[in-house]
Amino acid sequence: MFTTNQTRVTVAPKIAPYAEKYRIRAAWHPHANVQDPREVATPEGMEKLLDMSKAFVINLDIGHYTAGNNDAVAFLSKHHARITHLHIKDRKRDNGPNVQLGTGDTPIDACLRLIRDNRWPILAIIEREYRDAAGAPVEQTRWQLDYLRKGLSA
Repeated sequence: MFTTNQTRVTVAPKIAPYAEKYRIRAAWHPHANVQDPREVATPEGMEKLLDMSKAFVINLDIGHYTAGNNDAVAFLSKHHARITHLHIKDRKRDNGPNVQLGTGDTPIDACLRLIRDNRWPILAIIEREYRDAAGAPVEQTRWQLDYLRKGLSA
């Protein structure tokens, strides 16, 4: 498997035959630029990709997806069988900034509980893009892991 990043929907027809031929899953990574229909950013764009090839899956970045005013919980619920992993970060809606976990609009706890409660084989990866946090990166990562554990314990 490989994950795309900043790849446009329009390149998918070129990737599909190779992904299928070599049995490599292409995990599409959304961003928040929902105004550009070529961007991997909207539910419609990602569903178009999923319809294009069985080799296509989603690496759902719930922070970017939320910043684009999309519903990460709804997409996860509907397409969980084609989602390989989540990028966990917190962002504000309306293409807002990355913020410390728990201070933005991303439904982190709801997404993780949905995966846990349904026992879906979806990995969750912390994507630390919040840069203004006090403390060293290792301390911040520990704090983020503790935050996620607390959310899952509820």
